[in-house]
Amino acid sequence: MNGFGIFIWPAYIIAFSLITYLYIASTLQLKKLEKEIEILEQKVAAEKIKSSTSSLSQTA
Repeated sequence: MNGFGIFIWPAYIIAFSLITYLYIASTLQLKKLEKEIEILEQKVAAEKIKSSTSSLSQTA
């Protein structure tokens, strides 16, 4: 590499490390957001059940 290997290999290592970090960070954030969405969907479903139950009891 004509003496430039001392610059090239660290650049590859840094680039690979950053790509790995970004992949792991985004994967963890995705899992966190998926859990939040699931909790919100459960809350909405529970509210729908409550509102449908109360509307049925009002009509009866």
